[in-house]
Amino acid sequence: MSLQILVVDDDVDSGRILGWLLESMGYLNFTLAHDGLQALQAAEALLPDVILLDIGLPGLNGYEVCRQLRSNPQLAQTLIIAQSGWGEARDREMAYFAGFDHHLAKPVPPEQLATLLAKVVPRTRVTKAALRGQSARLRARPYADVLSPCASEQVHDRE
Repeated sequence: MSLQILVVDDDVDSGRILGWLLESMGYLNFTLAHDGLQALQAAEALLPDVILLDIGLPGLNGYEVCRQLRSNPQLAQTLIIAQSGWGEARDREMAYFAGFDHHLAKPVPPEQLATLLAKVVPRTRVTKAALRGQSARLRARPYADVLSPCASEQVHDRE
């Protein structure tokens, strides 16, 4: 299963270039967002495995976006990587205090990005079709999942 990656950059060209870099690494499942509000909406809708988040965004900056993402229980454990032109020690420190897992200075070094992405385990994604199938199985055997193996055997022995 491939990683779902959200790329957030207010510079459309930079976002596309990062997307091409991801494609060249074999990560084809990514979405682009170009401001903080779009990032929050996309993250909540997609529940990505990784978020590559620019810090210098208009409106909500990357620090604030990261704080809000971390406050969402569904996104609290998501790998969030700052990718920014701001690469001084103070910028890195602020990124970590905001909740970023890593900080990469632009241009993003492909080797470092590849190393970070290789360690990510994709979320388990449940499709609506799978949920319908599970629901149908439970209706057909409503107590099968709650009976212990011994209880299940006893029920069958009585029949």
